[in-house]
Amino acid sequence: MSDYRKIMEQWKDWRIEEGKQEIKEGGMGILTTDQADVLQGIVMRNKNKNIKAILKITLKDSMFKGVDKKELLGYIDGAKQFVKYM
Repeated sequence: MSDYRKIMEQWKDWRIEEGKQEIKEGGMGILTTDQADVLQGIVMRNKNKNIKAILKITLKDSMFKGVDKKELLGYIDGAKQFVKYM
């Protein structure tokens, strides 16, 4: 194999690895479908409580370990707005 081909193969492999890394980083901070469904259920069940009380309930669920509290507050607020019109 020529030097040019070797370099092109290495570059291609590097780009693939770089793409995988970008996908992992791009997915940070987004709830999975299951987490979003559980959160929606928690909010619907506790729709008369304030956002901070719902946050405390949500944080007790092991499904939300490692999720940032500020992000959860945003999701809870959005879900609460949605539940308001149901």
